[in-house]
Amino acid sequence: QTSRPQDRIMIVFSGHAMEKDGEAYLVPLEGEFEEIPSLIPLKPIYEKLAKCPAQEKLLVFDVCRFDPGRGVERPIFGPMTEGLEKAIHDCPEGVSVVTSCSAGQHSYEYEYWQASVPGLFRIEHYGSVFQSLIFTADLKKAALTKLTSPESPLPFEILLNYLTEFVPLAVKDLEKKEQTPKFTSKARKEWLAYNKDEPLAPKFELPAAPKTAKREEVVAIEG
Repeated sequence: QTSRPQDRIMIVFSGHAMEKDGEAYLVPLEGEFEEIPSLIPLKPIYEKLAKCPAQEKLLVFDVCRFDPGRGVERPIFGPMTEGLEKAIHDCPEGVSVVTSCSAGQHSYEYEYWQASVPGLFRIEHYGSVFQSLIFTADLKKAALTKLTSPESPLPFEILLNYLTEFVPLAVKDLEKKEQTPKFTSKARKEWLAYNKDEPLAPKFELPAAPKTAKREEVVAIEG
């Protein structure tokens, strides 16, 4: 709501998501897959983004996460389903969406991982393969070679070319599985001119997260 018409915004969600009866939901920390009211429906988020005045809006979903080493500690939705993929990529006009994997796939993560990828140095990183390759892309000089100007669109298509090439190679080296990011763009074709004299968008208040159990209480249960 605080965005200006000339602004470009990017939102990243990293976590679990699920689909039920054709509707997509994001799973907050306190959410339970079996309890729909505890989840965050995606449709109202898309409705708000459709009304957002920013000229470019990009959502990145690193969902359907799975750590083969850790296994399943709590119930998970499983790999990306065709229904979940369709619901996430059915974004409103003016919005672009990236998912870390495609239908039938997981987004793999590891506490620590090393992968030998042709065309790259040996990669050593922590956590999500998808996010790690975003972080390392510029270091490898493989995708982003220069900063864009305020007049330029977000350079994600350049980065996506890098991710769609190297994420599958890294996951195949680590897991002998497939993981291919997917991109849907409904971005506008004409951009507003950058106006450096327009005041910056005001800061917004980030709502406080719901209260959860204290760490001491969780430790006491384990003890």
